[in-house]
Amino acid sequence: MKNKLTQRMSIRQLFVWLVIVLAVLMGSIVSVTRALKEANTNLDLAHESRYYSFVLANEMRRSSEDLTKFGRAYVTTGDPNDEERYYIVLDIRNGKRPRPKNYERVNLDLVMAKQLNAMPADPAIPLIDLMKQAGFTTQELAKMQEAKVNSDALTKTEITAFNAVKGQFDDGAGNFTVTGAPNQAMAQELMFDQNYRTMVGRIMVPINDFLRMVDERTQKRVSVAQSRYSELEMVIFSLLGASMLLLLVCLFFTYRVIRSQLGGEPRDAMIVLRKVAEGDLTVKVPVSERDTGSVLHSTQQMIAKWTAVIGDVNGTASSLASASEQISASSQALSKNASQQASNVEQTSASVEEITATIAQNAENARVTDSIASKSASSAVEGGEVVRETVLAMKQIAGKIGIIDDIAYQTNLLALNAAIEAARAGEHG
Repeated sequence: MKNKLTQRMSIRQLFVWLVIVLAVLMGSIVSVTRALKEANTNLDLAHESRYYSFVLANEMRRSSEDLTKFGRAYVTTGDPNDEERYYIVLDIRNGKRPRPKNYERVNLDLVMAKQLNAMPADPAIPLIDLMKQAGFTTQELAKMQEAKVNSDALTKTEITAFNAVKGQFDDGAGNFTVTGAPNQAMAQELMFDQNYRTMVGRIMVPINDFLRMVDERTQKRVSVAQSRYSELEMVIFSLLGASMLLLLVCLFFTYRVIRSQLGGEPRDAMIVLRKVAEGDLTVKVPVSERDTGSVLHSTQQMIAKWTAVIGDVNGTASSLASASEQISASSQALSKNASQQASNVEQTSASVEEITATIAQNAENARVTDSIASKSASSAVEGGEVVRETVLAMKQIAGKIGIIDDIAYQTNLLALNAAIEAARAGEHG
């Protein structure tokens, strides 16, 4: 069955099926590659989202720490630069000041307000709004809002301490209209007492919960994207492996089909056919016993038939040569006989011509005699009855002469026919 299949299938059909199968595999690989690219994009987006989420989450925690740091520095040293840095941090977080590009990389300990204003910046936007745009969940935003409320409450304490350093105090309505001597000790107590540390802790608790929730969510998204990417990567590797295996199988099957149809290696078939083309019918054709329909098998049969035909032709040629020799000998004998016959005809023709001349002379003599006889008859009439017998005799002589004339005419015809036949014999001989 396998041999019949390889003998029956053409190279064109084989390659058509090979192209179809490879096209399907290549189409699958392209499709999976596109899906893999999409999965890789999703994975990158998941990593970017995770990173950006941590940047925003860390900004909330860092801003709280910076507010505490710069507030404590101001009430300790009274340096207005620390107060200025404090309000810069607060205004950027609340969306009252343009946000410097790559804000997470800016070290406010080393940057003054003028330098910060000279930096490229994005439009002012509250930190909470940035988190909403980044796709933070409701639970995460609730934690962030809780931390902001606690931070805003702590901000009131910090502003009270700042005004105490300046000698401005709360009038009971939330305004600092009461003036007096600067009270730095009061300010430091507000910024360093247990109540302040407790309030800072209240800010950090929801921030830590927020960071944990963001970490879990983004890690899950990254894991899903990574899992999808790994699955598609495995699929594409499997398809590539299957393609390579199928290609090897198809190439081997193609080799088997070509070898089966040729009956051997293409080089062997080429050598055999070249020798046959050169006229060498003694070449040995390498054909297996099971081969019944290959090119080499057909070539072997063709050589055998050609050998038999050539043998028959040689035998026929020998017979023809022998017959030709016999015909040649017969022709030579016939030619010799024809030559003799022609010679005889020529002699006969010469004799006939002599006879014809003699007969013509006799005829002439007869006509002269007839004329003389006629004259004699006329004279005899005049001579009368005496010479009647002579006239009768002469008439008898004239009758004899007529017979001789007929014989001469017939002889002329025979001589003419003999001459014609001699001429024909000369043409054919």
